[in-house]
Amino acid sequence: MNMKTISLLTLAAFAAMTNAQNTNDIPYGPIPSKEVADTGMGNQPLGEAVSYDLATKTQRAESTGVQTLPKGYFENAEGRFLPGNTLPARNSEPENAKNVEPPVKSGDTVSTSKVFGGDGRVKINPANSYPWSTQTKLLMRFNSGWYIGSGTLISSNEVITAGHCIHDKNDGGWASQVIVIPGKAGASEPFGRFNASRLMSWTAWTGNKDSDHDMGVIRLGTHIGNTTGWLGLGAYSDLDGTTVNIAGYPGDRDGGNFLYYMSGAIDDQTTNRYYYRIDTAGGQSGSGVYRLVNNNRYVVAAHSGWNYVWWMLGDYNRGTRVTSSKFTDIVNFVNGG
Repeated sequence: MNMKTISLLTLAAFAAMTNAQNTNDIPYGPIPSKEVADTGMGNQPLGEAVSYDLATKTQRAESTGVQTLPKGYFENAEGRFLPGNTLPARNSEPENAKNVEPPVKSGDTVSTSKVFGGDGRVKINPANSYPWSTQTKLLMRFNSGWYIGSGTLISSNEVITAGHCIHDKNDGGWASQVIVIPGKAGASEPFGRFNASRLMSWTAWTGNKDSDHDMGVIRLGTHIGNTTGWLGLGAYSDLDGTTVNIAGYPGDRDGGNFLYYMSGAIDDQTTNRYYYRIDTAGGQSGSGVYRLVNNNRYVVAAHSGWNYVWWMLGDYNRGTRVTSSKFTDIVNFVNGG
């Protein structure tokens, strides 16, 4: 084998590691998070599920009604569930992480609007083993530039996130590029980075920017979840008081380049939201809010931001809830082409 052949094989191997497009225009240094103001409890209908093809730049309506359900789907009196794909080498979340208060490094900025008292987030490094490998950093390009966010793998090639991480009607609509990086820890990107091929949300978000429906799903052009694993999905009727977990990439810690984790209780719920005082910051929008049931993990919401909750008379972080109808639409999207 001559040197030319070796060089060509090397280039081919490098190209196969990622399906991300040219990312040379991603700026160096801190990239802002994509945050949106809470537009209130509009009580608007969900609308229809719509998706956007990033290659053809075309939008389509997604099918309604449950298609062929994935293997392992089950339903009982408590809710509707899709199982995750847990890998053999899995490690448990630290118990009582909300009571752990690691020191804040010099130069780190803690957001007073989303961190309640002492910062209870725990740094996860490395993040290349399950369940941390299911958590992804996002780089999103809108008309105004690049932003950071977070997401969680819920299938071999789909990631749940916040709606505002993939669509902003005031900033060009659908993101023109979304890059997904599973298990990132500083400069280490153990699984590579991948471009989104299709984005999905609901018209209540894309058309009305209703915070009750601030959720989206990203499809990748690769089944990296077969390597990283993924979390299940759950639509529950009542989780008030239940302990949930959030892991994502906050911009106020280490420039958004490391995964941070915390757990806490759901303090209240509405039809479309969960409220909690789990510490987060900009950049963690889109993180899957998940619970553990018999050591299985089910995403029940997508973290979407912070606001003052007047009937609870206080500041709370919030997640957009996986309702039964959103669950059905996500199942259709996961099964669809």
